[in-house]
Amino acid sequence: MQVHCRCQNDNRCAACGGFLYERKLNANYYNARDGQIWHVPGFSGLRRRNGGFGVPENTSMPAA
Repeated sequence: MQVHCRCQNDNRCAACGGFLYERKLNANYYNARDGQIWHVPGFSGLRRRNGGFGVPENTSMPAA
């Protein structure tokens, strides 16, 4: 399963250039704390507000 580094986040707001979410949308990442691969769904970026994310921390879900 492909995972992405935090530095590979290229999902940005067209208005301000800020990140839509703290992680790359529609991508997986490895969490060393729990040893699992997590999936960040694309809809996580829909709730972004200029100047911040405004998204609950638990929007990600374990990848299958």
